[in-house]
Amino acid sequence: MALFPKGRPTDLIDLTPLQERVGESVVAGLHFGAAATFILSLAVISYFFGKREGARPPAAGKRPPKFWQTFHWICAGTIVAALVWSAVTVVSDWGPSRSLLYGEGVAVCAFGVSWLWKGLELDMLRGDPG
Repeated sequence: MALFPKGRPTDLIDLTPLQERVGESVVAGLHFGAAATFILSLAVISYFFGKREGARPPAAGKRPPKFWQTFHWICAGTIVAALVWSAVTVVSDWGPSRSLLYGEGVAVCAFGVSWLWKGLELDMLRGDPG
């Protein structure tokens, strides 16, 4: 994202050579496109976490696979909802001034929760791999 800045905070800062060559709005569009692609990729990863967890056989004394499938799919839905909310508030100039930051923060936190629970192997840490 550093190669494609989203814009200048003030007119007192000079344009980068890339912004001068192709235009400040084109570079900002590339920035937002790359960010949206990245965040959507996080949602896709969480979706496939859920798909994989849902296909596992049930284990005695553990939450059912359907629970984990739903859990990861809720995380993926939260990521998509945060991205859509950010896009709508930025394009329509509605909502808080930092709506993009808030949306990105919610999306990254939702992915972090999904990733943490997917990777957290408490049974392995306790010495009970079953």
